Amino acid sequence: MEEKYKLSRYNVFYQDGDVQYVWNTYSDALLKLEKSGQKYIQTFNGNADKSYEFELLKTNGFIVYEQIDEFGRICLQEK
Repeated sequence: MEEKYKLSRYNVFYQDGDVQYVWNTYSDALLKLEKSGQKYIQTFNGNADKSYEFELLKTNGFIVYEQIDEFGRICLQEK
């Protein structure tokens, strides 16, 4: 069965003209998204692929496994 993914609930987006920034408040990663990256996120369907965009977003916590409980993960770390 193929793993499904989702955009992290801790992504914060900021638009500045044609450039969009995304900050993941969990991983503290910040990315500047050009048009191709913006389109990738807007059309992300939950499927893994071998694209540069997918790997970059997954590695930095912007995309996570669909079944992960992100809030629960934070709660466990706080104990």
